[in-house]
Amino acid sequence: MLRITTHNERQSTRLVIEGRLAGSCVEELRKCWQNAILSQLPQSIRVDLTDMTGMSPQGKEMLVQMQHQGARLTGTGVMTEGFIEEIRNLS
Repeated sequence: MLRITTHNERQSTRLVIEGRLAGSCVEELRKCWQNAILSQLPQSIRVDLTDMTGMSPQGKEMLVQMQHQGARLTGTGVMTEGFIEEIRNLS
């Protein structure tokens, strides 16, 4: 189960990912990402991974692609910081 919430702010967009990023949820995140970059520069988009509980290899690849395109991955907590470090190491 995954929930993606989009918070559109004046100068930026924040995508909040809650749950496990796997399976068909990866495609849903791709759609949310594409919609976000239609209205904001990728550099002004933050992806909050604080409540993400895990990710498949495809989910990880999607986050790597988003980061390559300019998204800023954020979050708090030991597990989240581990996810972000893992993704940065793949970049």
